[in-house]
Amino acid sequence: MGHIGFGAKYLNYTETEMNKMNIETVHPCRRTALLFGAALMALHGIPFAQTGSAATTRLVVPFAAGGGSDVVARLVADGLREALNETVIVENLAGAAGNIGADAVARAKPDGRTLLFTPQSPLTIAQFVEPKPPFDPERAFVPIAIVAQTPLVLLVNASVPANSLQELVAYSKANPKALSYGVPSHEFGFTTELLARHAGLSMLGVPYRGSGQAMTDLLGGTIQVLLSSGGAASAQLKEKRVKALAVVGTSRSPQFPDVPTTKEVGLGDLKVFGWFGIFAPAGTPERTVDRLTQAAIALGKDPAYAARLKQAGYEPMALDRAQTQTALEDHRNAWRAIAPRLGEK
Repeated sequence: MGHIGFGAKYLNYTETEMNKMNIETVHPCRRTALLFGAALMALHGIPFAQTGSAATTRLVVPFAAGGGSDVVARLVADGLREALNETVIVENLAGAAGNIGADAVARAKPDGRTLLFTPQSPLTIAQFVEPKPPFDPERAFVPIAIVAQTPLVLLVNASVPANSLQELVAYSKANPKALSYGVPSHEFGFTTELLARHAGLSMLGVPYRGSGQAMTDLLGGTIQVLLSSGGAASAQLKEKRVKALAVVGTSRSPQFPDVPTTKEVGLGDLKVFGWFGIFAPAGTPERTVDRLTQAAIALGKDPAYAARLKQAGYEPMALDRAQTQTALEDHRNAWRAIAPRLGEK
């Protein structure tokens, strides 16, 4: 069975996003301390001072405005605002691959008014890469719900002589150095690594600062393979510039009804998928957590919310606290099994 060699170079590369706070010349340790300090100051009142009454609930997104997490968070905030009959706002605290915002929420008062809205990476992957997060991902939060997902679609450049995952595996075995794939984030890198190890693919990972440049290079043939979100994949598939070989998961995506799942092509034991969830700081009262979970689950089943998500390229989910905890454990176990080998060449 083959492996992908992105290794330590990829892990170090992605952490350079910390310089987005415009303090590039500060020593790395001092810079990280400043970033986390700024986030904590934010949650204790500086940017939030004018946001309103005590009945304001904040969804903290640990990534920049305009990205997928932010888009979904704002749809969720709109729905929760109605369900909870109170003000719900979105705050972006980006940096350190999501660790800045996640740590700020972990340290916030556990009263249900400051919540983390995030994809999986800060809570399931961060603990396996360097630098380690300043919070314990397994103890710092309590799950509320998973309320949305994005299809993860395995794409290849149209020139690659493979129309199925099985054909791609055969091609990679016959041409061991012919395939490279894009790594725009921890989540996509880890998921591709997992898929490749299960399928027996041999590829070389190429790190990117974001999905946009990775997609550009896929279209141009610089890389041959890319795991993509559904929204980004859809536009390129319509133009027939790429081919979709599989969707990661156990059930077909409504966005890609003709694309088989990884389960259908023989990788049925993959338990990972691209999700977005809501989490509260540890110590939040059970009654408050239950109230938030009920509102989130109702939202996940709301047809109007589903329609808005679909327009944005996402799909609704409604996983309760226990189901969300199971998803967390499934993903951590998957990453724990492969993380020690990510430095292989």
